[in-house]
Amino acid sequence: MNNFVDLLKRAFGLWWREKILWPLGMLAALVGYGDAAANGNVNISQPSPSASGAAMPPWVEDLAQSELVQSFLRNPWPYLFGLLALVLVWSLVAALVGALAHGSMIRVADVADQGYAASLGDGLRVGAARMGPIFLLNLILALPVIIIVGIVAATVAASVVGALSSLGPEGNPANPGAFIASLLGLIFCVLGIILLLALVAGLLGIWSRVAQRACVIEILGPVASLGRGWQLIRRNLGLTLLTWLFQGVLGWIIGFILAIPALAIAVPRIFSPAQGGSFSGGLIVALIAYVLLASVLVGGTLTAFNSAMWTVLYRAFIAREAVALAPAPPIM
Repeated sequence: MNNFVDLLKRAFGLWWREKILWPLGMLAALVGYGDAAANGNVNISQPSPSASGAAMPPWVEDLAQSELVQSFLRNPWPYLFGLLALVLVWSLVAALVGALAHGSMIRVADVADQGYAASLGDGLRVGAARMGPIFLLNLILALPVIIIVGIVAATVAASVVGALSSLGPEGNPANPGAFIASLLGLIFCVLGIILLLALVAGLLGIWSRVAQRACVIEILGPVASLGRGWQLIRRNLGLTLLTWLFQGVLGWIIGFILAIPALAIAVPRIFSPAQGGSFSGGLIVALIAYVLLASVLVGGTLTAFNSAMWTVLYRAFIAREAVALAPAPPIM
């Protein structure tokens, strides 16, 4: 435990001293590859006219009657394919920029932890050189998650088709018991797979953090970095899990604190009879802007700290390994 506290102090000092880590962390957060510190899952709902007797806000009615929305309703397929193409392109660009930002942070933290002067230019140069290998190792580690998501999608589709096939001509299930069993089986199966997915994603996240440092610090390829990362994790499992748990709790606490202002605005309007749970367009935009700004600024600095912590931890692993492998002094 004392060893972990010493590493924590060392990482905090490095993060505070080398503030060029902060904009790099914000860059990673901006493209969605940061350690987000704000939770945007605030339920901003509009009451239906039948439930509250109130009409929809004018801006919602204007949006529904716009030419763009009407064109989409008439023929949605070109829009959907175009959206899919944009998502794929953005995902590729974001993954490459995220790899660049993380590689740069690792380089800056590694140089600074050795006592040398770190520079943003040197960090970006090394980050650009290692961007491809980091992208590939991240892609390799993402494959299990993609497979599990595919299993979830296939399971849901099969269960929905099975449930619909059991409906009679009037939409009533021919066998209510089988229909309910099918729905319950779908719910429990999906919940189980989601829990498995969360566990796998967490473990792969640890592996990715260590492998990325092997890729940058020891200049290894994607597969070699994964092997080296797994080797160091096995040899230092307790310290690795403790670091991961600490940073998870820290991120949750910061995210909860940052969610308080948004909740203070949203909750009174949701439960106020005078407001009727309604939100103006300007207020919704302001809430979204706050969440995004907090995620980039605060989440970016948190990402920078986490990067410094894992880099310090990696260097401690290497130092411990060097001591263990050092030849014994000769017997006089």
